[in-house]
Amino acid sequence: MIRPKVSVLMPAFNAALFIEDAINSVLNQSFTDYELIIVDNCSTDNSEEIIAKYLSDKRIKYYKNDTNIGVVGNFNKCFSYAQGDYLKILCADDKFHPQLLEKFVAAMDQHPNVAIVASYTQEFGLSTQVLKAPISHLINGRQLTYEILNNWNYFGHPSNVMFRKSGLQVGGFRKEYLWMSDWEMWLRILSTGDAYFIPEVLSYTRFHEKQVTSVIVKNFSHYFEWYALTKNIQQRNELKLDFSVFDINKLVKEKAIICSLAIPWALFRGIRSEKNRTIAWKAIKIVIKERVIFDSLALMGKRVLNRITSNHQTNKEGKQALV
Repeated sequence: MIRPKVSVLMPAFNAALFIEDAINSVLNQSFTDYELIIVDNCSTDNSEEIIAKYLSDKRIKYYKNDTNIGVVGNFNKCFSYAQGDYLKILCADDKFHPQLLEKFVAAMDQHPNVAIVASYTQEFGLSTQVLKAPISHLINGRQLTYEILNNWNYFGHPSNVMFRKSGLQVGGFRKEYLWMSDWEMWLRILSTGDAYFIPEVLSYTRFHEKQVTSVIVKNFSHYFEWYALTKNIQQRNELKLDFSVFDINKLVKEKAIICSLAIPWALFRGIRSEKNRTIAWKAIKIVIKERVIFDSLALMGKRVLNRITSNHQTNKEGKQALV
């Protein structure tokens, strides 16, 4: 059996509205030495019926889980089926530019030390924003790790990343994270090599209200996961970072302070709700543990004042409009 150069991995769940666009964007690639592996996480819509129309193409393989194993579990299931040298994720609601595989593979082939490749990405649907990392071309993996931890996830959405199958030596997505499961994995892969950023829009991320990220952001899980990630690095240093040049203690405190914003959020939404109380209490425990009570109070006070001022201005403008 001849192994493909690239495994395009498509985790899917109830994606019937979007999955044809995703599949067609793979079939329209200028680079053709790939397999497309679709892993259906026990969908209840007509995804299977739609996918069946494409299975005459021998490059497309379809698997359906007996039960729903969660978002992270399904990503890892995709990895387990991959045969290619390079692994390229495509979420079932996203799309590729026709030359994405060609250009990503070229970057991998030309730079054996590169562990991970990404490009600019553009949102579509409810947003048309173009997301550009402030870096381009070949980047040292260790230096990029420091920059990402101090700033944000330059790689963006999972559909914007390709990595070597050998990179799975660091393990797959970890179930302790949801919003940051990919981000945390990219950091581990960076510990094995460098990165290459192609300064072109080659991936398209659909922006819609039902996507997992939108749900997570609504309950502050992203803040708590950001704190947990930095705390794990501080305690285990699995990435083998040099803490003499990177102040991990400062970063942990910064993320703990940001978590405190969940407290006024819970108060405004109603502390009688058990869910809101749980979120607030979780933030309070982090603030106390990291000893950032005064900094947190200052940040919360500033946010509350801004909200009161904003509401006052809105009410004032509303009254003027009625005059």
